[in-house]
Amino acid sequence: MGQVEKRLQELGIQLPELVSPKGSYVLFKQVGDLIFVSGQSAFQGEEALYPGRVGAEVTVEQAREAACETGKLILAILQQAAGTLDRIEIVKVTGYVASTPEFSQQPLVMNALSDLFSQILGERGRHVRATIATSNLAFHCCVEAETVARLLP
Repeated sequence: MGQVEKRLQELGIQLPELVSPKGSYVLFKQVGDLIFVSGQSAFQGEEALYPGRVGAEVTVEQAREAACETGKLILAILQQAAGTLDRIEIVKVTGYVASTPEFSQQPLVMNALSDLFSQILGERGRHVRATIATSNLAFHCCVEAETVARLLP
């Protein structure tokens, strides 16, 4: 068991089981030492975790929870890609938040995912990020995130 997996145990965090993509794409693609993770969202069974838009059907706290669960899913994908999270450094995250036109706290929502990466990976979890508001996401998810990570030797 690697150091990051031990850290997950200490924190009581369990990464989710991976499921097949819901479209014509792969979960990740490695190009050189970079791993590109397709856009991911949190689900509860077949349904989106907290479906809808932040500022309407979804609260900020619910969206933050969805972002955190999305981060766990991304880490599970990276673990599969690298064999261990000990070899992963997060480079960039692009987060999408389905929200009402008047809602403007999208960065606060995505901070939950960014904080999770830092909490688990330490400095290797710190990354650059873009957070984008959108009127709707696939399957009525409130949060989606795509990630670029670097595979360390």
